[in-house]
Amino acid sequence: MFIPTHLRVALKCVVVQRRHPLVAQRPHLAIRNFSQSSVRQASEDRDSVLSQLQASPIMKQIADKPEVLKALHDFALILKESNVEISPDKPPSPMQMFKLAANPKFREGARKVIEEMRNAGINITSENAFELFGMKPPSQDK
Repeated sequence: MFIPTHLRVALKCVVVQRRHPLVAQRPHLAIRNFSQSSVRQASEDRDSVLSQLQASPIMKQIADKPEVLKALHDFALILKESNVEISPDKPPSPMQMFKLAANPKFREGARKVIEEMRNAGINITSENAFELFGMKPPSQDK
């Protein structure tokens, strides 16, 4: 037995479905919403970082010594081969540091850089090292 109320409800469902088709049937456009929040990967201006490096006294000393530049270039290639990227905003993790310490190429490259800097008369302190990588030294307050 078919009741007219069921017919009325079924017709309403058909009408609503025609007016508002399912979302899956609608064409979608890839639209990025406007956001005023900053980009997560934002970083400092490269020109300002380069100008800071060029003004640092340790970089002036290194720039005058081609042997030190060669050793640093080779060391950077070793880091690149090891898939380690050192940047001021994301230092290497402790696990990456452990893997690097276990790598004989890394140890040899670091030894060569230190040796060339000593031969050139460049004194590296912890403050100089942080400055070289564009990082702020950790605070000594505890």
